[in-house]
Amino acid sequence: MTVTMGDELYQRVHDELPGLNVSALLQEALRARLKCSHDGLECRGCGARFGSTELVVGGMQRFYGEALNALDDLVYGAGGTAEGAARVLRRVAERFGLEVSRPLPRPTRAQRGTGRDRRWLTT
Repeated sequence: MTVTMGDELYQRVHDELPGLNVSALLQEALRARLKCSHDGLECRGCGARFGSTELVVGGMQRFYGEALNALDDLVYGAGGTAEGAARVLRRVAERFGLEVSRPLPRPTRAQRGTGRDRRWLTT
């Protein structure tokens, strides 16, 4: 592909934007105009290509395995609550570097008094 630029524009860009990488700017502008799902990834080190689904599924499998391992003590110990399970999942999410700004669900005192938060034990 050959791209041409008028002399006046070239001189103005050269004078007002010294060091501008025109090739990179053009590439960025073209990418912004194209409709792309960005589902293909490439390793910067070796150039190997793979689908983003592979990366996501691998990360989710690791998260799920760690979450189940972390819940073992809660499940096999003295018995836990859904509230405790939420705390465990939050800790695992933090270890994975996920943003956990959303507050954990917590029943009110009235709800705890009725045993509503323990209904999963009977199902």
